[in-house]
Amino acid sequence: MSLSFRLRYALGLIPNAHKLDSAWSDLLKMREDLHQIEASKELARYLALKVEVNSDEFQSNKRKVKALKFKGSASHHSTREFTKLDSRKSVKAYLKYKQTSDFDPANPLASGADVTRYLELEKVVQAPEFIQEVEFLKNKNRFSTTPESLLETELVQLEQHVLIQRYINIQKHPQLSFFDEWEIILNENFTEAKLAVSLWEPENYWGSRIAGFSFSQSTELQAFNGLGNIQIKNNILSIVTKVEKAKGKIWDASLGLITKEFGYTSGILNTGNGFKFKEGVVEAKVRFRADAALTSAFSLTGNKPFPQIDIFRSGSNRVGLGVIDHPKNGGVKKLVQIKGLNFNEFHIFSLEILGDLLVWKINNHEVHRDLISHDSGDLFLNFIGSLHKPLNSNDLPHHFEIEWVRCLRKRND
Repeated sequence: MSLSFRLRYALGLIPNAHKLDSAWSDLLKMREDLHQIEASKELARYLALKVEVNSDEFQSNKRKVKALKFKGSASHHSTREFTKLDSRKSVKAYLKYKQTSDFDPANPLASGADVTRYLELEKVVQAPEFIQEVEFLKNKNRFSTTPESLLETELVQLEQHVLIQRYINIQKHPQLSFFDEWEIILNENFTEAKLAVSLWEPENYWGSRIAGFSFSQSTELQAFNGLGNIQIKNNILSIVTKVEKAKGKIWDASLGLITKEFGYTSGILNTGNGFKFKEGVVEAKVRFRADAALTSAFSLTGNKPFPQIDIFRSGSNRVGLGVIDHPKNGGVKKLVQIKGLNFNEFHIFSLEILGDLLVWKINNHEVHRDLISHDSGDLFLNFIGSLHKPLNSNDLPHHFEIEWVRCLRKRND
């Protein structure tokens, strides 16, 4: 698998970390925009109108209004009857008599059937509401005069609103469905000038619990110097390995913990007190020099020091990754070695933990998978910079750069 990855990476078929990072930032920006729009009164009104205007009842009423005709309507019949009566001799005689000074409503001329009906219809057809109804029925664009048409117009206008346009465009991106399944539970971008010690402890977690302080292994040449070798600049955290004299502790298999004078210092971080997780995806965007003398590593441990899951561990022009069981049990697993990376660039190393299945990825491309048989409980993060061979001042300081760290887990339905 490593050869396939190496070839694909060399051919440019593996995504660039910065491009992946940019795509993620765009996705987060879309989600943030979506949340802001979802809280707006404009969207609430738009969605309510959309439901109402597109409802079967609304559309049915709209079709009924458009289908109305003056001809054949009750108003049309009343108008025709009134017009016919207006031409009758008896009605004409009544209207002429009505204009004289001798007009008497009790006169038989005013009480005929045609005149009586005429007078009834006259009140009807001259009523403002009747006139308005006739105008409405005769208007071919009658729907445009209705309150329902105003709602449709409002809906069209809202669709042109910048917020609604942004909402419609965002809804076209199926990538947002990712957040329906996954939630971000850690998103560390190192935006503060100082380390967030509530999240990160600049110590070896198990060393400080067992001995009360961090200590180095017998194969390491550096002393761990707490916050002294942790730098944050331009939103990038660096674990700095440098030439510096310091006293520290080292673990000797025969003598135990002994004090030693070191010629180098470095740093270590863990989230044992600040953040733990059980399952999900954990990943970091990092850059480091990969040679035999230096080790830059990102690992997970749980309720015991072992097993240790190495998301990556740098070597000579390579990175190793896999599960390390307790060495005393003779169960050390050989790490899978990945070659061919350009270590002048940042890369995104990630691990997916789905039950017992572990899947390693570099720049979103799978490079290894394995099963873990131990229940390590909740897992926490460890970053370390260490030195195993002497280096001169020209090769140091070395900066193990971490641009961001994040963790995601599946949502519970």
